[in-house]
Amino acid sequence: MSRLWKQFLKYSILAISSFALVTSFSPTQAQQPLQNVRDQLVACFPEGYKGESNDLRSISSTRFDETDYYLFHGYQKVQGHSNKKYIDNLIISVPVRGGSCKQEYFGYANMQPCFSEAVGTPVARQLALKELKQEVETLGRDRVRANLNQFATRDEQQQWCEETIWSYRQLGFEIPDNVIAK
Repeated sequence: MSRLWKQFLKYSILAISSFALVTSFSPTQAQQPLQNVRDQLVACFPEGYKGESNDLRSISSTRFDETDYYLFHGYQKVQGHSNKKYIDNLIISVPVRGGSCKQEYFGYANMQPCFSEAVGTPVARQLALKELKQEVETLGRDRVRANLNQFATRDEQQQWCEETIWSYRQLGFEIPDNVIAK
């Protein structure tokens, strides 16, 4: 092969690789930053979370099919107890190309249907995965693994949302044998 031909192939491969890298990421893959849609999201907050006494925290977000989805954890004070709070999950969607927000999901964290029942499996998986990643960053892998292993010691079968099981597996955690998908 001539030297000129080798150089042509080398630079062609480099150009094709660079083009593939640049086109594999597009700005539409990133979610609208929370601060850019905050006012729009507030319109979809449940009444109990529009006041000062309750806390609503952004947990994760993802984009699917030209819509941004935001997962929040809401912490409301329990009547009669100054330091106890309960947790709600809230998913709000916002169309990328404008339009009103929509409350897709709102429910008490431990007594609820799966996210996938409200927003579909692809969105539910991404929100759950990002939620679990945040938990791992906060608590550490060992603590999350210890919490997960507590379920292995129980005799009864545990039913978990498919997106939760999928998320643990994506991060390399082993699911106890007595845990099955709902």
